Amino acid sequence: MRVSVCIIANQLRGVKKCLDSVVKWGTEIVLVNTNPSLTALKLLADQYQCSYYTYDWNDDFAAARNFAASQAQYDWIMTLDSDEYLLTGSPLPFFMENDLSKTVGTVARTSFTSSDEQTGVSHEIEARLYSRKYFKYQGLVHEQLVLRTATPIEIDYVSSRIGLGHTGYHNPLVLAAKSYRNEQLLKKELLTKPKDAYIYYQLGRSYLVRKEYELALAAFKKSLANQVQAKTYSLDCLKGLLTTYQALKLNNNLVAAAKAYRSLYEGDGDSFYFIAGLFSLAGLYNQAASYYETCLSLNNSQFAERRADGYQIWLKLGEAYRKAKAIEQAEYCYQRASDKMDVDTLMLTGNSYFKQANYEQASMFYLAALKHDPQGLTLLELVCQLCLTYLKVKNYDQALKAALIFKDELNGQADYLFTLGNIYLAQGKFEAALENYRLTVLRGNSRDEGINSWLSYYNQGVIYEYQNKLGLAQKAYQKCRNYEPAKKRLQNLYPTKKG
Repeated sequence: MRVSVCIIANQLRGVKKCLDSVVKWGTEIVLVNTNPSLTALKLLADQYQCSYYTYDWNDDFAAARNFAASQAQYDWIMTLDSDEYLLTGSPLPFFMENDLSKTVGTVARTSFTSSDEQTGVSHEIEARLYSRKYFKYQGLVHEQLVLRTATPIEIDYVSSRIGLGHTGYHNPLVLAAKSYRNEQLLKKELLTKPKDAYIYYQLGRSYLVRKEYELALAAFKKSLANQVQAKTYSLDCLKGLLTTYQALKLNNNLVAAAKAYRSLYEGDGDSFYFIAGLFSLAGLYNQAASYYETCLSLNNSQFAERRADGYQIWLKLGEAYRKAKAIEQAEYCYQRASDKMDVDTLMLTGNSYFKQANYEQASMFYLAALKHDPQGLTLLELVCQLCLTYLKVKNYDQALKAALIFKDELNGQADYLFTLGNIYLAQGKFEAALENYRLTVLRGNSRDEGINSWLSYYNQGVIYEYQNKLGLAQKAYQKCRNYEPAKKRLQNLYPTKKG
């Protein structure tokens, strides 16, 4: 492959993962070290047979990028950060299929802000593939690819169909520190380019990271005002502006800006999805539902779960309709969402609603999961959670009915017996409750040691105390080890005499 992959690094973290992801291409990897004290990077470069160079850092990211490209064996360059790694794709098709004199290749980057790579996800489009014969980097920070020739030629940006993962946003303190560094470099550039829209856009991003919303708002507005025509970053700039309006609770401005700049995202399902999320956060549920509907009708999201055959878009749309009091539409969307989920996803969704105290929706997803005929621990957890949702809304008869349906399958499980005891307790059927708490302790197979022991004894004690069987209550509380509520109950039963 006649492509040189150029990587700039000033620390070890993430470099090995980056190299592991691209070494399979069997092409040249140029690794440039900008940290003179990081000698271990040379050992890693040797291990992966990289072309290794050092560069004296001078607060100029474009200069470092251009130095790396100048040392490359090939003219076809793909740039990576050391905290990025390949997810999908290959650079060769882009270079083979395009006019490299005016075309730059973009990658879809997924940034993770938590280590589990499931939560705190954001998506960016970055220009990373180019021919060094025609392009170079420019800019002290957040550098851009520009043509080497002074001849005005419109650059074409073409997707390379490469997907990258990015872990540089894991640590919020590091991210904030980077934003301060970037702010200083950007302001330095503004001294010579006072109307540069891109610099203002990147300043806005730096302020947004630190939640300095007023400064971010001013920067994003200046950027958009100085954009004579749409740029590759125009849509991201608009999203920054809209995010800032939402954070500042300027709902009228949020709606007006989304309408005024709609031409930037018309036809892009993911943009409608993003803006719908901002409308929801702002409490503008009718607008949110409208934008989710548009995303659904476009059906062109990069992410399967946001397309019509995925569940997430239906779930979000259902939420928007529910909060807009359009109950019939909400129920339809929830049903469409649940039809597309497996048992585990249904249970996780139910748990999410349960944590939000949205018990009606939680029970709906638990019931949908039970239709899949789950077995073992999955069945046990679903039944217990379903009964608990009914208890939360004081629908005790429905809770008992649901529990008894599964009595034959679950009667040997402490968690089930404890749940059944709680239902009987709520109904005031104390003898039945006591019997189930005793059986819970006898079974003793819950993963929650409290259920096997002190929680069951404590509930027995409460019942005995209510029945004025104080001796039995005392014995039950004494079996609760160091459970603080039991200690207080005992103290109330037998208060310590003073003097």
